[in-house]
Amino acid sequence: EKALDALQGDRLDWLKYYLQGQNIFLANHLLVWIPMFVERMGGATSDYLYPQMCLILDDFLKKDKKIVEELLANLQ
Repeated sequence: EKALDALQGDRLDWLKYYLQGQNIFLANHLLVWIPMFVERMGGATSDYLYPQMCLILDDFLKKDKKIVEELLANLQ
């Protein structure tokens, strides 16, 4: 929401700041443990729904990181 507000307010310096923070959080936190979690959930035998939801989450986060990187590249 803050990044959107910065964009709408033509505050590209703040937009870049928020996107850099998001990129760091994705790279150093979520994309560190989510792939391992997805792998472990893939072996779960108790339920089909959660392993599939984990796969969707993993794919979403990877695509989100690519989009954030593209946006940052365009702000350079």
